[in-house]
Amino acid sequence: MTYLSTKLKELREKAELTQYQLSEELNIKRSAYGNYETGMSYPEYDVLEKIANYYKVDVRELLDLDDKFEKSLDLKKEAKELEKNIKEYFYKRYRKIPDDKTLEKIIKFVME
Repeated sequence: MTYLSTKLKELREKAELTQYQLSEELNIKRSAYGNYETGMSYPEYDVLEKIANYYKVDVRELLDLDDKFEKSLDLKKEAKELEKNIKEYFYKRYRKIPDDKTLEKIIKFVME
């Protein structure tokens, strides 16, 4: 079982609901919800949002996203912005955009 499947079962049992009752509330198939709890399948993001809203928790709590994960997302965003700026700079200055390998080296150097 995954963290998510364990958390879903824990929240449902705490609310004293059956899988059927909860799936009716969320307007999803009971079998689909049952698969989320057993870890057989993973809900789409919109279903995760429905579940989180139902229990009045944040989606991050359902997924156990920690600060380290969120920081890695911030770094990826920062790298994308840096890549865009480098491309603009090279195009304005040299009328040429560096290839992917060169871009990767520049980004790695700047982000260290």
